[in-house]
Amino acid sequence: MNLQRRCAPSPTTYLRQSGDAVPIKIIKKTKSLPQQGHVPIPYSLKLLKGMGAIKSANAPNSSSKPKLVGPAKVGTKSLRQDKSERHDRLRKLIFQTIDGSLPGGITLEFEGFVWAFRPVPEWAKLLGVKSADTISDLIKIPPIQKAYTRVDGKKALLLRVGPPGIPTPRVIANFMKSAFRAKTGRYPKKELFPLLKVLAEEWPDGLQVEIFKAVLDDWVAFKAGVAIEVEQMKAEGQKARHCYHEYPSVSVICRFRHVALELYVMRLQEKVVQGKPIPPAAIAAFPKIFGHLQPK
Repeated sequence: MNLQRRCAPSPTTYLRQSGDAVPIKIIKKTKSLPQQGHVPIPYSLKLLKGMGAIKSANAPNSSSKPKLVGPAKVGTKSLRQDKSERHDRLRKLIFQTIDGSLPGGITLEFEGFVWAFRPVPEWAKLLGVKSADTISDLIKIPPIQKAYTRVDGKKALLLRVGPPGIPTPRVIANFMKSAFRAKTGRYPKKELFPLLKVLAEEWPDGLQVEIFKAVLDDWVAFKAGVAIEVEQMKAEGQKARHCYHEYPSVSVICRFRHVALELYVMRLQEKVVQGKPIPPAAIAAFPKIFGHLQPK
């Protein structure tokens, strides 16, 4: 099976993220760097996180320096006053680290955003709290955004303040990895992570995780489709053979990702016949099949 692995050019400064070399830029001091605009999380990712369906996939970009917003809230409930004050102070510390007015931290440009990096105990010390768990709790509250990567071989927490960004192939692959564990009880091997990124890049936007989950949930039907494909390859003179995979395999899904897509579309068609709704992203991705479902 020939699969092309997408690799970034080897930069002078790089970090490791789940086995891939991901280019980053270390910035000593930043002024007004463009930030990605707010784009709603795709339907499949909202589905995985238990959120509602999206309404739109487009929003205007903003290129100004992020601004502090009003008091932090979780859903419709306001935070306790002391917790809200700590959250405000942490946001200011993040801004100060990024603009260079607070020494000791590192500013990284990663996946289209500028992030502040410090060890978690250092954030706790600056905030005046004893437990790192307090930091872990505060960074879950918008508008603080977090990302994890590796710097100098160690896991690093990156922080910024602003709206969520468009999920990158790496982020979507991580959602797939979690879905795989939820279904099988184990994570896929680290060396298979690049294959998940291939799926994230090549399947329709906003549907990648949903397609992946559909294959995991209907593995027997997917294997039947693969068997038909293998026979067709052999009939065309290609080297192919049947392999038995009792349990879901990331490498097989990636090799026959077109079969996975066909299976997903078939399941959508069954839902339409049954009168069940399908994701708006699917209607947009397959207009020839589901275009008649577009609201008029």
